[in-house]
Amino acid sequence: MLLLLACAGAPSDDTASTDDTGGGAPLPPAVLYLSGDSQYYDSDGVARGRPTSELLRRTVTPEDASLEERVIEKSGGAAEEYLLLGVIDPDGPTWTYSFTTADGTLEGSGTFDEGETWAWTAWHSTSTFVDGDYAGWTIESEDRLDGDTFTASKAFHDATGAGQGTVEETLAVIDAETWEETAAEW
Repeated sequence: MLLLLACAGAPSDDTASTDDTGGGAPLPPAVLYLSGDSQYYDSDGVARGRPTSELLRRTVTPEDASLEERVIEKSGGAAEEYLLLGVIDPDGPTWTYSFTTADGTLEGSGTFDEGETWAWTAWHSTSTFVDGDYAGWTIESEDRLDGDTFTASKAFHDATGAGQGTVEETLAVIDAETWEETAAEW
């Protein structure tokens, strides 16, 4: 179950979605390409299953305050792909989002904790399965982009609130060409 919920964008020193050159031109979309692995740990902290390889392409568009994440994960066989769509309130600074996986539809919200507007470097979020086999389950995620490394720690809770384990993710920033080639191979 991949739940890579994060948001980082183009650098800016203000909360507006236009550049600061006085021309009022919209900031261009910021695209970040990431590749790495995640591992699931049960509630006792024991690794279960093999690590899952992941690709994430994150696009933050200040002009319309949108977030799009294309996530591809592969663990052994065929790859699975998800598309997360979100709306950013830079004044919050918060965002809301939804996406559908093979396990159901998730809806969530998050708060940016560190970094400049449109270039956040740390955030947290809560996602809830609204349907499917995991309806009522929640995922609490703490995420950080530190230079060229993205890390996330996600705690899973069942519908009663009982802890069901964690997923630890580590991804590296890569170039667009490498990302596209890897995605095509999967």
